[in-house]
Amino acid sequence: MKLHEAMARFDRKERKVLIENCLGLNVLSRPLPPLFNKLETKLNFRFGGDLRWFTDYHIDWLVGAFWMFRTNTSKDFRAQDNLPLPASDGSSKSLGRLVRGSQEDFDLILADEANVVCIEAKWYDRWRRPQFDEKVWRVIQAKDCASRAGESGGNFNLHFVLATAGNRAPLQDKGAKDLGVPIHEIELDISHRLPDPLMVSRCESKDKLKLASKGSGWRVRLAPKRKGANTLSRTGPG
Repeated sequence: MKLHEAMARFDRKERKVLIENCLGLNVLSRPLPPLFNKLETKLNFRFGGDLRWFTDYHIDWLVGAFWMFRTNTSKDFRAQDNLPLPASDGSSKSLGRLVRGSQEDFDLILADEANVVCIEAKWYDRWRRPQFDEKVWRVIQAKDCASRAGESGGNFNLHFVLATAGNRAPLQDKGAKDLGVPIHEIELDISHRLPDPLMVSRCESKDKLKLASKGSGWRVRLAPKRKGANTLSRTGPG
C-alpha cells in the first residue's frame, strides 16, 4: 500500500471532489505550479512522480493513514490504545489524547511515495504560533505511534510549512517551541488580490451603524486591519 492510497481512504472532503472535477486535478504532474517549485527549493528535495494533494485534511485521519501504511493494513482494523499526547517540552502537562474526534486539520497536505508535506496558510486572520505548534506536534506523534505499531509498511519523511503573506506580526512567533523539526516558511503571492477586503457585520438598525450582534440591521464595511499585515490600505470604521 502506498502512503497516499492510505490517506485517500480517509479523505471525505466534498470540496476536494468538486475541485478535482472542475480542474481535472487528482495526481499532480510536471510542470508543477510556481508554489511547488518554491517548496522543492525550500525543502531541498524533488517531489516524486506520484504526487497527490489533500485539502483541510484532519489530523485524526493522519493518525489512521500513518498506522495503515506502517502496518500495511487495508482491512481487519484492530482497535488501538488512544494514548495520551506527551508534552513537547517533556513536562507533565496534559495535551489530551492523540485521537480527539475533532476537525483540527492542515490547510493543504502533499504526499508522494516518501514524503508528507503539511502546509498551513496564514494571511489575514489573527493566529497564534502555539496553536500551530501543537498541530505539528500531534502529527509528529502520529508518525511515532504508527512506527511503534509496525514496520511491514514503508517509511516516510514529514515536512511542515507555513505559507504566509504580508508582514508577519511579532506575536506570531511568540511562544514558538523547539519541536525537533524545522518549520519552513514560504511567501504567498497575493498580488492578484484586490485591496481593502470587506466584511458583512450586524448593526443596531438600518439607521444606526454601531455594531450589534442582536441588532436588526446589517452593513458592509472595511475589514479591520490586522497588526503586522500590509494588505490593507486603511482601517474601516467601527
